[in-house]
Amino acid sequence: MSKSEIIETRKVGFGSSDAKMVASVGKIGQLNETAKKRIAEMLGLKDRDDVTTYAMELGNEFEQAVFDSIKSVVPEAVSNPFYKHEELSERFGFGVFNHIDIEVENDKRVIWYECKSTIKTAESALDEYRYQLAWHFMLLANKANGRKFALVLTHYDTSDGNTTFNTNNLHSIQLNYDEFTAYIDEIIAGLEVISKSLVDFTYKPEVTTDGENLPAQTRSILPKISHLLRVAKEAEERAEQFKQELKEAMEANGIKTIDNEYFKATYVPEGVQARFDSKAMQKDEPELYKKYLKNSTVKSQIRLTLK
Repeated sequence: MSKSEIIETRKVGFGSSDAKMVASVGKIGQLNETAKKRIAEMLGLKDRDDVTTYAMELGNEFEQAVFDSIKSVVPEAVSNPFYKHEELSERFGFGVFNHIDIEVENDKRVIWYECKSTIKTAESALDEYRYQLAWHFMLLANKANGRKFALVLTHYDTSDGNTTFNTNNLHSIQLNYDEFTAYIDEIIAGLEVISKSLVDFTYKPEVTTDGENLPAQTRSILPKISHLLRVAKEAEERAEQFKQELKEAMEANGIKTIDNEYFKATYVPEGVQARFDSKAMQKDEPELYKKYLKNSTVKSQIRLTLK
C-alpha cells in the first residue's frame, strides 16, 4: 500500500500506530483525550491531523533502502502489506489491522520486519516502540495460523547525520513473542474499553480562536497578561542567574549557609539521588505496575505560551 492508502485505512479502525494509545486506555480502564480524538477521526467526526516532517520522509527513504536490500536476497518480500485480524475486528466492531513494513511469507513461515530509523540505539528503539511491536505480534500470530513466525526489529542509526544509506548503520533484533504477551493483554483490554465506548460516543471538538473574536472586555486584558508573563519570565531568569553566581561564591569560599533578613541560602553539594524508575518497572513487571496504578482527577487549567 502507498502512504496515502495506509492513511485512509485509519477510517475503518485502529492500526499499529495506535497501539500505545490503546494500551494506555487498557491500563486506566477509560478513554483519554488522545483516544477520544482518534475515535472521532475513525467515525468521521474530526479531520485527521496530517503531519509530515523531514525526519519522517528520511525514515521512509531508509525503509525503502532496507526493503530493496532484503528484496534482492528474498524475491518474495513485499512492502507495506495490509493485514486485518478478522476475529478481533468482529469482536470489537471495528477494524484491527496493521501495515507491516516488510513481509516474507511462504507455506512454512511468516517473517515480518518493522523498520525504525532513530538517533537512538536499537535497544532504545525496542523500548520506545514495544507496544507497536506487541500489536504486530498479536496480528502476526493470527496470520501465521500454525506456521512458524518471526518478528524482526530492523533499526537504522541516524546519529551520524548522514542522509546517504549505509548498511553499517543497520542492526536487526529478532524478537521473542513471550516477552510481549503482557503488552498484548493491555492492548486487548484497551480495545475492549474503546468498543464499549462506541455505544454512546460523542465528541465535542476543541474550539480555537484568535484575539479578534473574543469579547471586548476579554481582549482588553490580553496585553496585561502578556506583560505580567514577560515580567515573571525575566524575573525567573534573573533569579536563576543570581542563584548560580551565589552557588559559585559559596563553593569558592566554603560557605554552607547564608542566613539574613531577606532569604536563607543553603549549599547542597553534588551527589547521587535514588529515584524510582517507574518506566523500568512497567517493562519488567507489567502486572505489578498495573496493580498499583491509581487514577486521580486533574483539575482544568490554562497553559499560556508567550509569543
